[in-house]
Amino acid sequence: MPIKILDPLLIQRIAAGEVIEDSSSVLRELLDNSIDSKSTEIDIYIEEGGLENITIIDNGKGFSKEDLLLSCSRHATSKISKLDDLYNIRTLGFRGEALYSISSCALLSIDSNGFKKTINNGREIEFSPSSTNKQTIIRVDKLFNELPARKQFLKRSSTLAKYCKKVFLEKAAPFAEIKFRFFNDGKLIYNFPASESKERIIKILSLDKNFLSPDAVEYNATRKNFKIYAVGSYSSFRYDRNGINIFVNNHCIDDYSLVKSITNGYGELLPGGRYPYFTLFVDINPELVDFNIHPTKRECRIRNKNEVFGTISNMISSQTLRIIPNLNKPIQNELKIEPISEDQKQINWENYLSNDTKKSVPFNKATFSSEVNENTSWDDGWLEKAKETLKEKTEFKPPIQKNYKYLGQVFKLFLVIEMENKIIFIDQHAAHERILFDEFVKNQNSQKLLIPYEFEVEEETDQFLLENSYIYNDYAIELTRPKPLTWEIDTIPALSKGLQEKIANFISKTSSIQEIEKDIFAILACHAAIKQGDDIDKTSAQELIDKVLLLKEKCCPHGRTFISELSYEDLISSVGRF
Repeated sequence: MPIKILDPLLIQRIAAGEVIEDSSSVLRELLDNSIDSKSTEIDIYIEEGGLENITIIDNGKGFSKEDLLLSCSRHATSKISKLDDLYNIRTLGFRGEALYSISSCALLSIDSNGFKKTINNGREIEFSPSSTNKQTIIRVDKLFNELPARKQFLKRSSTLAKYCKKVFLEKAAPFAEIKFRFFNDGKLIYNFPASESKERIIKILSLDKNFLSPDAVEYNATRKNFKIYAVGSYSSFRYDRNGINIFVNNHCIDDYSLVKSITNGYGELLPGGRYPYFTLFVDINPELVDFNIHPTKRECRIRNKNEVFGTISNMISSQTLRIIPNLNKPIQNELKIEPISEDQKQINWENYLSNDTKKSVPFNKATFSSEVNENTSWDDGWLEKAKETLKEKTEFKPPIQKNYKYLGQVFKLFLVIEMENKIIFIDQHAAHERILFDEFVKNQNSQKLLIPYEFEVEEETDQFLLENSYIYNDYAIELTRPKPLTWEIDTIPALSKGLQEKIANFISKTSSIQEIEKDIFAILACHAAIKQGDDIDKTSAQELIDKVLLLKEKCCPHGRTFISELSYEDLISSVGRF
């Protein structure tokens, strides 16, 4: 086929594909423009996930007639004018590609300051006076209708609506001074009045029902070329990084190193395998950051990154945080309780808490009178109490009665027994986690995998493993490297059958010897243990309880005690029987 110059409209649509992936891309670009125009109120409307319509109404400065005429031309922008401006960007948008790209694949109309412009898939069809004076209204209709091949690869409208909501929240988070409203198919979904930064962040984080808003903490740090502000939690955690949001000069970015600087700041206060709810804002001298490396601006280069990363970690670690790990999200797992012999059921009562011993976790009537969810927090002083539990040496008096009565399971979380004039609640997950952790530590036999488990890693982890993979041998895990950035697990701990993916996930995210030593068995035990929400039959429950009562350390690997007691005296007192 001979070489020929492409049709301008085809060129336009090819270029549009680099910027506009779906309706959320359109929303992102339009919100950038509205925010850059100094708006104080922005309303967003989407229909059918944004495919049918996206409308943005703001009260910003809008377009002059001359600017509106040029607005949909390629690389037409008011934000930069020379090469050096690329390294001093103070706005969200700067390339001049957004309106050009949107107008190439949809019906776009812009109504601002008395004039209206309409472009249909790259073809201008109207420029005329309008009655709009104090608002700018931008409508995007029928996205990709003239590109059916592109449209058929899009997600469902409900999924696209979720993407749009995510973009909206990312834009609303750093601009608390702006009033935002978001409507989906005619229904008001989000209404964020202008507020203080902390209030806005807490409102967004609280959309996740597991985030405990009363425990939110503000962080601040100032250096010569940058400032840091953050809102984080000391008692709410997740098993993934989705609770961490990072903004550099108000751009929401994905940066593994910044995530690591946050988790390193928490250090020992962060339960193994979990991540905090943390929203970080880095306001840095624009000359030290480059956003011109990705069309969506979700990546950036930071010239003084080591100083920034170190400051973030030190900012967090320098504050005294008292946190408590949350309960796991229910995941169905095979019950792994090894039965114990009748001889073992002669309980070592000296290791159990007697009546005259101060309890490490007092019974909280409010806790048990409300529904227990997967991230309920129990006692803010868990770290200190865990240390007391491990270090305190007290002489215990063995009770006369050497058996217990199993009462059942409550909230699909607690195993309840009656013993020695007390009702005892045992957190089934944390207790089983402790038992499995001890078994992992004691029994480090390895199991050869018939088929090695292959996984990929980032360059930083690859380099770390090249130097330190031998460390995993101490934990019955053998690794080989068939090619750069690719590793294989050849053996695993014998007790961790079926957890290859969890092990690989841990290895691929770990670049610290201290993290390995602290977390590997704790994470394996956590994933293998019974979960909140799992039903347990009577026989399995009693086998677990028998093992619990034999434990010397009645706290999970993360330091949280898993037993709470209610005495007969506490109970009759609570109902007024004195």
